[in-house]
Amino acid sequence: MDYPRMTNLYFSINSTKIGGSEKRSMRIAEALALGSNNLKIHFVLPNMLLEVMEADEELRRILEESSIDFLVYDQGEELTTKRNNGRLMWLYKNKKYFPSFILKALIKRYSESFYNFMRSKLNEGDIYHHIFGLTGLACSLRLKHKEVQRICELTSPVYGPVVCHYWKLFGGVRNKKLKLLAVSEVISGQVEKYVATNSAFATWMRQHLSIYPIPFLKDAPILDFREKENLMVFASNFFDRKNPVLFANAIAALFKEGKLQGWKVFIRGKGPLEPMVRKALKAEIDKGRVEVGFSSKLEKEFERSKIYVSIISTGNYPSQSAFEAYARGNILLLSDRGNSRDKFTHPAFQFVDLGLEEVKQGIVTCVEKAEVQGFPEISKSIQSHYRENYDSRKVLEWLRKVHSNY
Repeated sequence: MDYPRMTNLYFSINSTKIGGSEKRSMRIAEALALGSNNLKIHFVLPNMLLEVMEADEELRRILEESSIDFLVYDQGEELTTKRNNGRLMWLYKNKKYFPSFILKALIKRYSESFYNFMRSKLNEGDIYHHIFGLTGLACSLRLKHKEVQRICELTSPVYGPVVCHYWKLFGGVRNKKLKLLAVSEVISGQVEKYVATNSAFATWMRQHLSIYPIPFLKDAPILDFREKENLMVFASNFFDRKNPVLFANAIAALFKEGKLQGWKVFIRGKGPLEPMVRKALKAEIDKGRVEVGFSSKLEKEFERSKIYVSIISTGNYPSQSAFEAYARGNILLLSDRGNSRDKFTHPAFQFVDLGLEEVKQGIVTCVEKAEVQGFPEISKSIQSHYRENYDSRKVLEWLRKVHSNY
């Protein structure tokens, strides 16, 4: 299915670092551009994100070789947008202290710069698909002066209530050319929780909310699973709900108890909890058993590793890193939260509660599975299971329908 007419599709993202959302959005944009004749894709991003992307081998290739038109903020616009993302979240958290008209005026003020930038680009009939950042959300809510189709993508449970509240503030049911896309049922559940009434606004919200059918990943290579190493990877931003410190404490205890002999552990990511992670694992880092820090080559590391750990408090679906490790034949250790059991169904996967002893035992169980002589067959079956259940072409077909169905 192609787009019914020549269409300009503007993706926008307001972040300044690479995570799962950033990589997924770039891959989707490239795949849509390759598979559609009636589509011109523009990708709006800040200069700081562009610089980080240029250091990533895959993303640099997309930047250099794809037909996508990349629109980069100037330095002043970028810094203003980054600062205002934080201000808009602060306003939501403190909304009870502001009358609606003042809150609305402040939202307009803090999104004005990015709003003017996008308004100068968009024309009637274009599609504006915003992926991450509250300035872009506010922009999508305000673009009512033109017949622009607007899509706001929810990539985190944190944003569901914020989007609902701001949407209601900026016209509610009158704001017709707007859709919400949630990347998981957990996130859509936050929207449902906010609008748990029979009001006209609640009905309208439900009618304009869609959920991605499956995650989007590029195809993983067929591997020689005999070459996998005794390597365990934890990859996530170092925030509380991702539980990097809990994992670090569990790994430190298991090394001390002698239960990870011959294993290496990579803890990949960035964030405010990194000093605590490094402190908990200083002895093992010094011995070369553990590496902590950002990696631009995660997929290559997943090809080498046997175990991947994701213990997010709100659930692990649709973690980009979890699916990349899944596609490369890793045994997954997952927190038993959200809809993780429904989405990660291979029998070799392990689910744990979020206590130190429970996580330690889960790691030990995965290590035992990974050390058996028949592990290459287990790993091969995990990759085959992924391929049978997650065909990324379904996502592209679904997105085309979403973009066309206004």
